[in-house]
Order: sequence, then structure tokens, then C-alpha cells
Amino acid sequence: MTRTSADAPPAPRRRPRAELREVLLDVAERSFARAGYAGVGVREITRDAGVRTATVSEVFGGKRELFRAVLLRRVEPLNAERRARLVGATSLEDVVRAFTEPMLEQAGRPGWADYFRFVAQLSVSALPEQVLVAEEYNAIAATFVGRLQDLYPDARPEAVLDGYLLLVSSSLQLFAGPGRFEYLTEGTPGAPDLATRHGWLVQFVAGGLDTLLRDV
Repeated sequence: MTRTSADAPPAPRRRPRAELREVLLDVAERSFARAGYAGVGVREITRDAGVRTATVSEVFGGKRELFRAVLLRRVEPLNAERRARLVGATSLEDVVRAFTEPMLEQAGRPGWADYFRFVAQLSVSALPEQVLVAEEYNAIAATFVGRLQDLYPDARPEAVLDGYLLLVSSSLQLFAGPGRFEYLTEGTPGAPDLATRHGWLVQFVAGGLDTLLRDV
């Protein structure tokens, strides 16, 4: 019996490029957060995304460009919101909140925990690919370091920079969870929620920065 075109199964739907891009970004972000950039290959990413291996090159140009796109997708809007809040910051606590509150607002939304975990990894690594996004991260650092220096004009520049880096690392420890805090408080009645812990973070960082920058 001859099979006609009417009997043939429908051809698989061709996914739009924009859809492929988002799927690959989501899968790569999740994979990098779990195993690190070097621990995940293109074949694994495309397999989990359900696409051909060549799709990464076709959409992004390669793994390095995919890495860059994963980070910029989150950090560009995050830093835009930080800069907007910093405009009205007049106190040290305002500056700290300008940096951390945009993170709090995104926490719990799809993908953001993976982004924070991946950035936490990168913050203590020497991955050469970080140069691909250095401009964006260095620019926001310069903005906040400059504002801290304005608030404490007599502080040593090295201390101001170190204070900013401590702000970054403390923020990532909070938002890259679940981690040690969740493990140690598991089953504890009335364990604080993220918003409460964020308030503690602001108090801790602002208090520590004030002590540091007044004394050096």
C-alpha cells in the first residue's frame, strides 16, 4: 500500500530563533550554576535543550558567546535598576540598599537563583572568559566605589574598594541559596524569610562599612 503525503506525520515545528535563544540561555544558566562553566559542554547543553549541537554556534557563535549572553541577560537590567536607585541615595544605608534591593526583588523569579549561584562561583574564580563581561561588572563597581568614596572622602581608596567587594560577597551569600543557613535552620520554627534576612544584611554591611571607612 502506497503511503500518501496525507498519511505522513507532520513535520516538527520549526522553533523561532528568539525561542531557541531563550531555551538555550535557560538551560546553560542552570547547567553553569550546577557544574560551572568548565564542567559543562555544548553537547550537554543542547541535549538538555532538545536542539542540535550546532544550534549554539548558529544562535550565539559558540560557548564563550553563550556564557556572555547568560550573564548579560541578568546583570544589565539588574545594574540599570541599581543605578536608578543610587541617584537618590544620600546615606550609606541607601547605597547598600541600592545595590541589594534589586536582587531581593528578583529572588524567587525563574532563573535568578541560578544566576546568583553562577556569579558567586565566578567571584572566586580566575576563569579567563570573565573578560567577556568584565566591562559591565567593572562599571557598576566603579559607580558604587565612587559613591562610597564621596560619603567617606578621607577613607583609603583600597579600603573603599575592599568594602565594596565585601558588600558583593555578602549579597551573593544571601541570594545564591539555599545554602548553609537553610541547612542549619532546617525544621526550626519561625525561621526568618528572605526579606527579614535582607534587612539583617543591610544592617550588617552598612555597620561594617561605616566602621571600616571611618577608621582608615
